[in-house]
Amino acid sequence: TRTVNVGLDEAFDLLPAPGMRRKDGLRRAYMDHLRGLHGLLQERGAKMQFWGDIVSSDPEALRQIPPGSVLLEWGYEADSPFAQKGAQYDQLGVRYYVCPGTSSWNSIMGRTENAL
Repeated sequence: TRTVNVGLDEAFDLLPAPGMRRKDGLRRAYMDHLRGLHGLLQERGAKMQFWGDIVSSDPEALRQIPPGSVLLEWGYEADSPFAQKGAQYDQLGVRYYVCPGTSSWNSIMGRTENAL
Protein backbone atom coordinates (compact mmCIF):
# COMPACT_ATOMS: atom_id res chain seq x y z
CA THR A 1 0.00 0.00 0.00
CA ARG A 2 1.03 3.58 -0.52
CA THR A 3 -0.68 4.82 2.64
CA VAL A 4 1.23 5.69 5.82
CA ASN A 5 -0.19 6.32 9.30
CA VAL A 6 2.17 8.93 10.73
CA GLY A 7 0.64 8.64 14.21
CA LEU A 8 0.70 11.97 16.06
CA ASP A 9 -1.88 11.04 18.68
CA GLU A 10 -1.59 12.66 22.08
CA ALA A 11 1.13 15.02 20.79
CA PHE A 12 0.63 17.41 23.70
CA ASP A 13 4.38 17.45 24.42
CA LEU A 14 5.21 18.86 20.99
CA LEU A 15 5.75 22.42 22.25
CA PRO A 16 8.43 21.74 24.87
CA ALA A 17 10.65 20.13 22.21
CA PRO A 18 13.58 22.41 21.26
CA GLY A 19 12.99 24.02 17.89
CA MET A 20 9.22 23.39 17.99
CA ARG A 21 8.17 26.32 20.22
CA ARG A 22 5.84 28.77 18.54
CA LYS A 23 4.19 31.95 19.82
CA ASP A 24 0.81 30.76 18.60
CA GLY A 25 1.02 27.46 20.40
CA LEU A 26 0.30 23.84 19.79
CA ARG A 27 -1.91 24.26 16.72
CA ARG A 28 0.82 26.01 14.74
CA ALA A 29 3.56 23.57 15.77
CA TYR A 30 1.32 20.57 15.10
CA MET A 31 0.10 21.82 11.72
CA ASP A 32 3.62 22.76 10.60
CA HIS A 33 4.79 19.26 11.49
CA LEU A 34 1.76 17.65 9.82
CA ARG A 35 2.33 19.62 6.60
CA GLY A 36 6.02 18.68 6.65
CA LEU A 37 5.22 14.98 6.95
CA HIS A 38 2.57 15.30 4.24
CA GLY A 39 5.13 16.88 1.91
CA LEU A 40 7.64 14.08 2.48
CA LEU A 41 5.03 11.42 1.79
CA GLN A 42 3.62 13.25 -1.22
CA GLU A 43 7.12 13.40 -2.77
CA ARG A 44 7.22 9.61 -2.48
CA GLY A 45 3.75 9.05 -3.89
CA ALA A 46 2.21 8.05 -0.55
CA LYS A 47 -0.98 9.19 1.15
CA MET A 48 -1.05 10.20 4.81
CA GLN A 49 -3.27 9.12 7.68
CA PHE A 50 -2.95 10.62 11.16
CA TRP A 51 -4.66 10.39 14.54
CA GLY A 52 -6.92 13.43 14.89
CA ASP A 53 -7.26 13.99 18.64
CA ILE A 54 -5.13 17.16 18.63
CA VAL A 55 -7.19 18.88 15.91
CA SER A 56 -10.63 17.28 16.32
CA SER A 57 -12.04 20.16 18.39
CA ASP A 58 -10.34 22.95 16.43
CA PRO A 59 -12.25 23.98 13.27
CA GLU A 60 -9.40 26.24 12.12
CA ALA A 61 -6.89 23.37 12.31
CA LEU A 62 -9.36 21.04 10.57
CA ARG A 63 -9.55 23.52 7.68
CA GLN A 64 -5.75 23.37 7.36
CA ILE A 65 -5.43 19.58 7.01
CA PRO A 66 -3.33 18.85 3.91
CA PRO A 67 -5.42 17.73 0.92
CA GLY A 68 -5.71 13.98 0.44
CA SER A 69 -4.94 13.25 4.10
CA VAL A 70 -7.20 11.04 6.21
CA LEU A 71 -7.93 11.94 9.83
CA LEU A 72 -8.31 8.89 12.10
CA GLU A 73 -10.96 9.53 14.77
CA TRP A 74 -10.34 7.18 17.69
CA GLY A 75 -12.30 6.57 20.85
CA TYR A 76 -11.89 4.10 23.68
CA GLU A 77 -15.41 4.01 25.04
CA ALA A 78 -18.77 2.83 23.71
CA ASP A 79 -20.14 6.36 24.04
CA SER A 80 -17.37 8.04 22.02
CA PRO A 81 -18.98 10.87 20.00
CA PHE A 82 -18.25 9.39 16.55
CA ALA A 83 -21.51 10.62 14.98
CA GLN A 84 -21.01 14.16 16.30
CA LYS A 85 -17.37 14.31 15.17
CA GLY A 86 -18.26 12.75 11.81
CA ALA A 87 -20.91 15.41 11.19
CA GLN A 88 -18.33 18.12 11.94
CA TYR A 89 -15.79 16.54 9.59
CA ASP A 90 -18.40 16.13 6.85
CA GLN A 91 -19.37 19.80 7.17
CA LEU A 92 -15.73 20.89 6.84
CA GLY A 93 -14.90 18.44 4.03
CA VAL A 94 -12.42 16.45 6.13
CA ARG A 95 -11.75 12.85 5.04
CA TYR A 96 -11.82 10.55 8.06
CA TYR A 97 -12.09 6.98 9.33
CA VAL A 98 -13.75 6.04 12.60
CA CYS A 99 -11.43 3.87 14.73
CA PRO A 100 -13.27 2.48 17.76
CA GLY A 101 -11.40 0.68 20.52
CA THR A 102 -12.43 -1.72 23.24
CA SER A 103 -10.27 -0.53 26.14
CA SER A 104 -9.40 -4.16 26.82
CA TRP A 105 -5.99 -3.55 28.41
CA ASN A 106 -5.70 -4.54 32.08
CA SER A 107 -8.59 -6.94 31.53
CA ILE A 108 -8.62 -10.72 31.74
CA MET A 109 -11.82 -11.27 29.74
CA GLY A 110 -12.01 -8.04 27.75
CA ARG A 111 -14.73 -5.43 27.94
CA THR A 112 -17.41 -6.84 25.68
CA GLU A 113 -19.93 -4.19 26.75
CA ASN A 114 -17.53 -1.63 25.32
CA ALA A 115 -16.83 -3.56 22.12
CA LEU A 116 -20.45 -4.04 21.06
